[in-house]
Amino acid sequence: MFCSSLRQRRDLASVFPILTKANSPRLRENKLTTHDLALPLPAAHSTGSDRQQSTVQRCQLFLLLTPESVSGTDRTSLLSRIERFATLTTDPSPAIAFLLFVGSGQIPSSNSLHAYTTLQIWLHEMATTSPPILPIASPAQLLPLLKTFVASSPPTHRGPAAPSSRSLLRQITATAPARPLSEHSTNVLSDICHSIGEVATMTASGQGMQVLEDFLGEQDAKNIESFWAEEWICE
Repeated sequence: MFCSSLRQRRDLASVFPILTKANSPRLRENKLTTHDLALPLPAAHSTGSDRQQSTVQRCQLFLLLTPESVSGTDRTSLLSRIERFATLTTDPSPAIAFLLFVGSGQIPSSNSLHAYTTLQIWLHEMATTSPPILPIASPAQLLPLLKTFVASSPPTHRGPAAPSSRSLLRQITATAPARPLSEHSTNVLSDICHSIGEVATMTASGQGMQVLEDFLGEQDAKNIESFWAEEWICE
């Protein structure tokens, strides 16, 4: 399901046709007040009691933001909307999909990367826990990456990462301590995974590894996988 207000957003002109033509899953247009997009969770995420007690399929909720959302919108209004979104008690927790490039090309510009970094800074300054933010390079990658993310999300509610765990994330690579993860990769990893244990869980499945490769690159993903493989051997 996607919000009908997306029709009026010029920055998402190239995204709207993708949403209307989607078949797997088929998305309906509706008036949504708290989010822009809802993708259904795979059947494996629903227990037998869930299916007996409710006919409403559980969904992962997303806000769709672009560089124009940061540069062309009042900061207070944007953060107010994100704070309301972050307070939704959904399972899994809601997330932000940030489209770095919304034109016909495939390469994000320096302006779009600056907007993404600016939004990250704003989110870290929020009084409440901010939702994870997923960088999406182009409109064509939006649904494939979000569906992969949804498929890899654990069925239990995820809390925010502990402040001290962020510094430890840099060391979760086979090349540490000589060469830990870069600051950028650490930031992205902290957006995708809300705990060190969740990183380990993702490396244990093909879907989880695909998410890491999509967001971090093949080499960083393999180094993280190797780190955990070595940990299990040591134990």
